[in-house]
Amino acid sequence: MAEQADAQAQEQGQAGQQQGQQGQQRRQQGQGRQQQQSAGNTGRGGPHSHQLALGKNIRIDLTQRLPRLDRPNAAAYAASDARQPGEPRYALICDEEAPPRLSVLPALSRLETIPCVVPMDWDRVLWDDQGTRRLAIIQQQPSGAPISSDPTARMEPMREDRLVEKVIRPFYYALNELSSRMVTHRAITLDNIFVNEAAGGEYVLGDCVGAPAGTIQPAIFETISGAQADPIGRGPGGTSDDLYALGVLIAILVRGGDPMAGWSDSAIAAAKIEKGSYAALMGRQRISLKLMEPLRGLLCDEVQERWKLDDLEMWLNGRQLSPKQASLPPKARRAFEFKGEGYWNAKSLAHAMANNWRDAMSVLSGGEIEHWAGRSLPDQKHASRIVNAVMSSQQTGAAGGDRALARVLIALDPAAPIRLRGLGVKIESIPYALCLAYNNDRNRQRIVEMIVGRLPGHWLDMQPDGAADPPQPLAPFDRMSFYLERRSLGQGIERCLYQFNPDMPCISPFVYGQYVMTLEQLMASLERTAEKRIPDSPPWDHHVTAFIAARLDRLPDKVLQAIAKVDDPLTHHRAALHMLARVQRYYGPKNLPNMCEWVRPMAEKIIDSMHNRRTKERLHKMLSHAVETGSLVEVLAAVDDPEARREDKDGFERARQEYAQNLREMTWLESGGLTSDAHIARQTRNWATTISALLSGIVVMLTTVFYLS
Repeated sequence: MAEQADAQAQEQGQAGQQQGQQGQQRRQQGQGRQQQQSAGNTGRGGPHSHQLALGKNIRIDLTQRLPRLDRPNAAAYAASDARQPGEPRYALICDEEAPPRLSVLPALSRLETIPCVVPMDWDRVLWDDQGTRRLAIIQQQPSGAPISSDPTARMEPMREDRLVEKVIRPFYYALNELSSRMVTHRAITLDNIFVNEAAGGEYVLGDCVGAPAGTIQPAIFETISGAQADPIGRGPGGTSDDLYALGVLIAILVRGGDPMAGWSDSAIAAAKIEKGSYAALMGRQRISLKLMEPLRGLLCDEVQERWKLDDLEMWLNGRQLSPKQASLPPKARRAFEFKGEGYWNAKSLAHAMANNWRDAMSVLSGGEIEHWAGRSLPDQKHASRIVNAVMSSQQTGAAGGDRALARVLIALDPAAPIRLRGLGVKIESIPYALCLAYNNDRNRQRIVEMIVGRLPGHWLDMQPDGAADPPQPLAPFDRMSFYLERRSLGQGIERCLYQFNPDMPCISPFVYGQYVMTLEQLMASLERTAEKRIPDSPPWDHHVTAFIAARLDRLPDKVLQAIAKVDDPLTHHRAALHMLARVQRYYGPKNLPNMCEWVRPMAEKIIDSMHNRRTKERLHKMLSHAVETGSLVEVLAAVDDPEARREDKDGFERARQEYAQNLREMTWLESGGLTSDAHIARQTRNWATTISALLSGIVVMLTTVFYLS
């Protein structure tokens, strides 16, 4: 089973490598086009020379770039809203490589008067004269400058009273409003918090939707497990993660700078593990007992004990709470030597091994870990899980393998993300991490190996008794593994992308650059592609089929199974037309003449596979009419009329039988059967019998007449 999972993971990684390389090329070409088009838009006198329109009221000014508000995959421009001309707005123009948090936009857009930048409107905009489309998110433009554009810079420490009134209280209100709508911020960082000195030094949280959750938040603002994960594997988290980030912000402001500036993510996580987050961030900094309460509460490394919004509210209202003490990992009876360093707890050892993968592999095969765990760790249940994990990997023949080490690391530190060959991903972030890593061969293959290797299930099994509820049930990962084990159309890694990432636009080469988010947009974009030039291949590739399968609830499994039969072109094409017709029927547009022309050759082959000439002529006329009207539904009716197909089949069977009978008779005649002695004798006997019977009847009749007369 282990070898089979490894082979499946390798096959999936190789199968996605070519498409990942194509995606990388698309991304580079798209970035080049965006830069050229942005420069061209500001200089040429075309319809988009200076502005883009979003709806009737919003205008995006392409001559006013706002680099301070940029996101890694989204450029910021000034914008205006005719309904509120005095209110400053800005637009994030997003590409398809790292989709923004589309699913949270509706909830955030209803928030008002909170100290947080919120989206006002969003939609696709026509980016250039070639028909390229981008997603534009319109937001409030924050006033003032960020706290610091340089995370390593020192600043004036903030007075505690000002910190409470300008930062803690308003940010509590903002996080409380976000939490009430089941949304997290996950983008708390010094350059994304703005200070409006003209308004009395008001602090405002910046954008939280323009980049995937957790990807731009520095490791120092992350919990230990968040800092151990790669940025693509941190995910949206929960309100507890935002409260922890608020605690880090308080510590930085009261100290006058980042105490870990310039440190690597690994070093930051290691320091927090060894000392606890509060001690690692505050060091010997002296603060009042009053401020120590929220700092210790918010920076508590045990999620169950960390302050919640209610605790922070009670503290703001004047209620005193006992400062929480740091909860450090249990210390072993003796240190474990690894690369010349001694590690006194399982969490620190797991962190060091995860960041030194090759050295850790040799340690795992040496059998030292289970001896140290069984004899030195004070928690016998934890020690037993570690020993069982090591022995299990040896019994399955996977000793020394990457997945074996990954399983042992999970047993050593169950709270940490799943780590495999240098990549760390929190279990609830695996689907989104797969989306963000799709064009990165290294990371994509590692995530596929995590899923196919059943590491999420092992992670859930290793959670200690009494731990918080798992962030995600196992069923989605089983489903992802099911898809990854199949490479047919509508399955595979592409199905995982769209099925488990509702914010992911379709990145098929047929529609790339159109920012397709819905099935209606998919069909309209395919129509525009066919209008320019009909490609040689059918309008359904792995991405288009998987996108439809993930978004169209009414698509039966038997249709997907038939689409997968590419070695049977007629069945394959007929099922694919079923799929496209269903999308047009339920989502439109009603008129798709170019799409119909695109699928016409496939439809003609299906019709030509029938036998009755008159039926074919009738169906070809139906197909021509369907193409003229732009209806894929009518195209399907022409190629897949069950009654016509049944009559054609029955008629062909009758004709085949008649032909066979006639052929036998012709063969008999040609072989001289009519003049053969046997035939003549047989016919003579038949005629003699017939004449004899006739004469007998005449005699009987005459005799009867004679006697009666």
